[in-house]
Formats: sequence, C-alpha cells, structure tokens
Amino acid sequence: MHFKSDNAPIPTEYKEMYGLSEKPIKLLFMWNVRGSRTRFFGIPMKCVETKCIAYGDPYCQFEVFPVEEKKETRI
Repeated sequence: MHFKSDNAPIPTEYKEMYGLSEKPIKLLFMWNVRGSRTRFFGIPMKCVETKCIAYGDPYCQFEVFPVEEKKETRI
C-alpha cells in the first residue's frame, strides 16, 4: 500500500532552510499511518518513507506493509 504527498510543507521548508536531508522528515505521519493500519488490519505494520521532497524527490511517498515482510527500502 502506497501513500503519496505532493504538497508537503515540512520537507519543503526543511530543504529550503537546511539543504537535502539524509533522514526521514515526516516521522509523526509515518507513526500515525502505521498505527492506523495496524489497528485496521489487526497485524503489526511498518511504514517507510520511500521518497521525500527533503531528499530531492518531487514528492513524498510512504509504503505500508506487514512487519514480517522483508522489503528493500531506501532508509
């Protein structure tokens, strides 16, 4: 399951103020998505940021998947 955010003010401002980031910027959003999907599906879920405006990507993208699945991620 993927979520995409074209209009993300926090990473945009971070990039303008500090330059490109090496770490996820939207951790609170990721925790909220992971928690809501864990409750919805009834199994532990993981949420990773796969693209980020603060990294230099054109948008932010998050992938949500069951914890037991091993995925190759950027972070």
